[in-house]
Amino acid sequence: MSRLIAGSWHRLKVNPAELRVTDTLQNGQCFGWVPVEAGGPAADTDDDISSPELVGVLGECVIGLRDISDDVCFRCYNAPRKGNTAKLRAALVDYFQLGTKLVPLQTAWAAGDSRLASITPCIPGLRVLRQDPTECLFSFLCSSNNNISRITQMLGRLRSKYGTPLGVVSGLPMFTFPTLDTLAAVDEAELRALGFGYRAPFVVKSAQRIKALGGSAWLESLRSMDTEAARTELCSLHGVGRKVADCVAVFSLDSPECVPCDTHVWRIACRDMDPTLIHVKSLTPAVHTRVNELFVQRFGVYAGWAHSLLFAAELPQFSSRLPKPLRDEMEAFRDEGRRAKAERKRGAPKAPTSNARAKKSREQVANLKRS
Repeated sequence: MSRLIAGSWHRLKVNPAELRVTDTLQNGQCFGWVPVEAGGPAADTDDDISSPELVGVLGECVIGLRDISDDVCFRCYNAPRKGNTAKLRAALVDYFQLGTKLVPLQTAWAAGDSRLASITPCIPGLRVLRQDPTECLFSFLCSSNNNISRITQMLGRLRSKYGTPLGVVSGLPMFTFPTLDTLAAVDEAELRALGFGYRAPFVVKSAQRIKALGGSAWLESLRSMDTEAARTELCSLHGVGRKVADCVAVFSLDSPECVPCDTHVWRIACRDMDPTLIHVKSLTPAVHTRVNELFVQRFGVYAGWAHSLLFAAELPQFSSRLPKPLRDEMEAFRDEGRRAKAERKRGAPKAPTSNARAKKSREQVANLKRS
């Protein structure tokens, strides 16, 4: 592949409180953006840039993105063949859903949730993407029993094996995401050789089913359905359960109220919303529904966006920014969960949380809000 030559930097013209790309693209909602070297001026600023440039592919356009002190800058590596600046800016506005203002949402959330009131100033500009539904679906089919790093590696191998090569940026070969036709024709054994394991048939059979239903156009048509109907359609695909369906819905199908529930989100709901959920033995559909209802009751129609911020705050790269009392309270709750899990494995009854400890945790968070 040939080396791609970067185009000029351009400003996206967005307030930093509304978008920080480094955080938004590296919190587990997408897996195709790669950091390259930092430093040097961008656009019409003389600032020395400390944040990395993130390079990824939208459609067939290889794009670089970088946070600067008062904006986000972008450039295209394979222009002018792949469109002009105005079209690229419009595509990024759609991708980052910049038509939805984040700050007013965060203000409303903080008024009703002391934890988010403490988190928001520490992680500004983290928002939910509007991804291509096909790429989003097959990305989250790879997410079961997996972590962000391994999902990113698996999808990188999928792109390099079955995507269209676009060129090389900073020594990194760039590819499109594979088409549905390509994925439908893949041999499952090849995917197993790439490290997909039991997920291999999920990819192939889902691609074949979607192709029979009308291809990518069918997936995109789910955006016009109500959330429950879209979820039902998604769950009819091989390997798609409630969590994957909700990830696809909130991150690509215009369903901002969807809250994907895994053990991390369930524990957030136990800690902050309904302590009785701690007694459930597994994440049944009813538990998923209950957790989603709790988030919507507290955060409204953009509950899925609030969930993403709370989820990010639990990740090590974000939690280190939080105030120490909040970090300590979160770690105490995790420790309690680990002890309860160990006791259940030993067959011992689950120890109840002491009222004094619970009261102290609530007071710490309330003090953070007042400060």
